[in-house]
Amino acid sequence: MKIINVDTKPYEWTFDGGNYGPLRPGEVGDYPEEIAHHAIRRSVVLDEDGEFIKYRVEPLGSVDKTRLRQIAVYHCSLVETGECDHAPFAKLDDLRTHMEVHFGPPTPIAGVGSQKQTPQPRP
Repeated sequence: MKIINVDTKPYEWTFDGGNYGPLRPGEVGDYPEEIAHHAIRRSVVLDEDGEFIKYRVEPLGSVDKTRLRQIAVYHCSLVETGECDHAPFAKLDDLRTHMEVHFGPPTPIAGVGSQKQTPQPRP
């Protein structure tokens, strides 16, 4: 089950003696269903009177597209290896531009608007 951190802080939790996370803000994680449900239940934020305010983690399918665009962040894949220390990007286009710094401009696989040539029968 895919869950997303909709809070502004990283989220970590334990389940059956195992440590899970941290899920960074806007990050999606894929976990077995019982672990994901436990994370959601444990992420409840209550006010002083014990009234429900929000969840810090929600199922990915329950977040509408507009809200998802607002909270989703994109990370450079080289951050995990220590080769890049750039902050997360709010837009996918910004990440694509950043990746050109590491790997250069993308090379097109096929020309834009080109059509596949069908082989002609041999005489």
